[in-house]
Amino acid sequence: MKTILIIFLIIIIVLFILVILRSLYECNNISVTDYIIDVPNLTKDHSFAFIADIHSKQFKSNKLIDRLKALDVKEVIIGGDMIVGKAINNDNGKECLEQLISNFKVYYVYGNHETRIIDRKIPDISGFLPFVEKQERDGRLTLLNNKCITLFEDKEINGEQKNKSSKATTIKLWGLELGDEFYHKKRPKKLEVKDVKGKLKGIDEGGDDIYNILICHKPDYFFTYAQSGANLVLAGHNHGGIVRIPILGGIISTSFKLFPKYSAGLYVEGESKMILTRGIGTHTINFRLFNKPEIVRVKLQCDANTN
Repeated sequence: MKTILIIFLIIIIVLFILVILRSLYECNNISVTDYIIDVPNLTKDHSFAFIADIHSKQFKSNKLIDRLKALDVKEVIIGGDMIVGKAINNDNGKECLEQLISNFKVYYVYGNHETRIIDRKIPDISGFLPFVEKQERDGRLTLLNNKCITLFEDKEINGEQKNKSSKATTIKLWGLELGDEFYHKKRPKKLEVKDVKGKLKGIDEGGDDIYNILICHKPDYFFTYAQSGANLVLAGHNHGGIVRIPILGGIISTSFKLFPKYSAGLYVEGESKMILTRGIGTHTINFRLFNKPEIVRVKLQCDANTN
């Protein structure tokens, strides 16, 4: 009996060590996930990269930047949480952002950790937020907190201007920043359609020639985003569910909810879609299992059904 117990304990210890080693490997190796999204009336493909939840993670030898460069994209969209929202050193987050804006055209929307520093008046020891504001003033990045820009306007067919009877599809990029009250773990504030439309004037006014991409850090309000006029939502926040199990998906959200409805992947609500990234870094629970950090590459292409 004693021998069996010793063997059992050895097996448990070995499994524990293997899990820790696997987690260390995953946390420091980045995967790429490709999504192809059909857009009505589009005649020219347009691709970009989407990342979120870096949390001041530092990879050796600029691994993140190198992986992004290999994707052959010019634009990188950041869906929030470049840093950890505590009175700690976030120089790694600042350095990472500097590298991103030095190599790509960057669009950025704050997540709960940037917003937490602002709303709770947490000391920004590294001066990260003033750094972001300066880069925006200098035209080195586009901060889309409750703003909209035209990402891409499809005006040509084979190098020639579309005629007046052809629709010029405009891809609009919207950024929604949610206040700290929407991220409370126990009782987050309910987000309503009127709240989204109040912050993003005109998001519901698009026609067949407008395609709205909405960046918002928290995925839980996907139904509201869809009802507000978003055709495609880009979100993060839940870190892929920390541990992922086939079929079941993510185990626990960053709000400590078991088996969250949204953990990672592609979701559909009516005619709207949401791409939820597993994120890049970690915080508090510095652990990943079957859940490697992720860069998302999105390819917008013509919907064959509209031709």
